[in-house]
Amino acid sequence: MKTPDKQNLIYALLATFLAKERGINNPVYGERLRNFYMVAYSMSPKTANFISNNLNGISKRQVSRIRASCRGSPVINRTDEEIVDVTVRFIKDLRIRSGDNSKRVAFSAGVDASVVVKGYQYLPNENVVVGSAAPNEWINVDSTVATDIDLFLKDCMDGKKGEVAAEAKFVVLSFQSTPPGVCPYLVLCARPQTINESSDYASCIITLCVDAAKKVGNVVLLNYSTDGVSCEVQDNYDQICKYLSGKSNVLALPDPNHNAKNACYQLVGGSGEAGAAIGNNCFDVMLLKQAGVAKELIRVDDYASDTIVLRLASLNTSKKLIKLETNDTGNNMVRMDLIFCI
Repeated sequence: MKTPDKQNLIYALLATFLAKERGINNPVYGERLRNFYMVAYSMSPKTANFISNNLNGISKRQVSRIRASCRGSPVINRTDEEIVDVTVRFIKDLRIRSGDNSKRVAFSAGVDASVVVKGYQYLPNENVVVGSAAPNEWINVDSTVATDIDLFLKDCMDGKKGEVAAEAKFVVLSFQSTPPGVCPYLVLCARPQTINESSDYASCIITLCVDAAKKVGNVVLLNYSTDGVSCEVQDNYDQICKYLSGKSNVLALPDPNHNAKNACYQLVGGSGEAGAAIGNNCFDVMLLKQAGVAKELIRVDDYASDTIVLRLASLNTSKKLIKLETNDTGNNMVRMDLIFCI
């Protein structure tokens, strides 16, 4: 008779089923079985519940407990040492899974902000309140305040604990040549902030990534990409100069779309004393207002938003301009050409 492979997933599922049928309510689950149910509950909770109920498997509640026990520090509260440690551990794990401990690892970093829901939340496990923009993104709550947390949250909403975060700037690492089954992306850290806040956060994190690469050895950070707005312009310029002069192997890659969006908004909103013109036709912004284009597309609050610029240069905007009854046809066409050329 063939000896069963105890590492086989089918064997692990049936062994758990038989153990519970024999009255063992808390059997020891193997790593393969644990990972199977964790992935199943992530992809399709209904399917995972069906399998678990019929095979006496791991419940959803127990999977939640396993995830909580494996969860590390929140990305918005990682110290410099933790950021370096997380990067080093990921690289070492990648080499182990590749079967080559001397493998050369190359990766890139992307830094960008994503809009978050404005609000505050109390985390009882950590005994903190989150929701404020940096440097107040992690507000510790003492025992006296915890008894009346609603009043404390009201103070936060009133702005007594700092501004509420409107977005979070994330740093994501992208690794090359990862083995099958290994995700090439690592969400390294994040910083809650106000809209388009100016900070040196990106350059500081990139320095930590370089330190982590040096600590492991035979690892290289190829480049990092940013929006390239605000103070990041100078940081990117300095990094490109270092790269071209041979003082650094890391190349800064700013997002060219932001330059196009900024130029488009400057034309629409007006920049400088003289208006833009092509030949005898001026760039007449009033045509947009007369055509009924939405106000938030003309007077832009978030100049880094991708959605607004796409709506501004959309087919709907062009139709409104074409249907506009005006003798100022030349300026109207210039308006459309500029939007789509930019």
